Amino acid sequence: MEYTSNRFGSADLLLDKAEAAELFRETGFFAAEQRYTAKSGAADYYSYVLTVQVEFDVKSVGWVDAWASNEPMPSELGALQLHLESIVESARKQAGPSGDALQKVVTIAKDFLVQTSTFRFDGIPETLRVADAVTLESFPEQHIVTITFDSRHAGYGDRQGQILLQVITPHVARVKVVRDNVVSVILDERWDELSQKSVGQACLATT
Repeated sequence: MEYTSNRFGSADLLLDKAEAAELFRETGFFAAEQRYTAKSGAADYYSYVLTVQVEFDVKSVGWVDAWASNEPMPSELGALQLHLESIVESARKQAGPSGDALQKVVTIAKDFLVQTSTFRFDGIPETLRVADAVTLESFPEQHIVTITFDSRHAGYGDRQGQILLQVITPHVARVKVVRDNVVSVILDERWDELSQKSVGQACLATT
């Protein structure tokens, strides 16, 4: 099996044919419906098409992420998807993230951060530094980019009209990027930049 990705490079995986055939039989792949489509209004989901030939049996099944499916999918198909995802993750580990892919994530994080309320209010552009960028072992992949910068005043967010302590204040931002979208920006482990609340308040608001 050959794995190729524009983001993660390429890798070759050796799969046992007998083991693969048994996997498809155990998960009822050949008894599954031909297509499982997305329900109306669903967005940001993955679509999958898998064609398998075992001896003279040929089967092609298309489906979407379980949460987006218009009809219940058999649990066996979900189990098969998880197994295939583990194979893909193994290939990604062998290939490793490309430098260009990681640089793209860093650029997304930086471009987003400079548009947040705290940085736009009094962030000092020349102090912006990328301290770290890591890719977590998860599916979908999550990237954490750590960025430091200084502000001209204490506090967070848009402080227009407030009485402020004028002191250079260093910040550490941890930006989480998933599928090229920023899903979280936490400053100093205290301030949620997306919800514009302290971390404790943001957690309470979601419970």
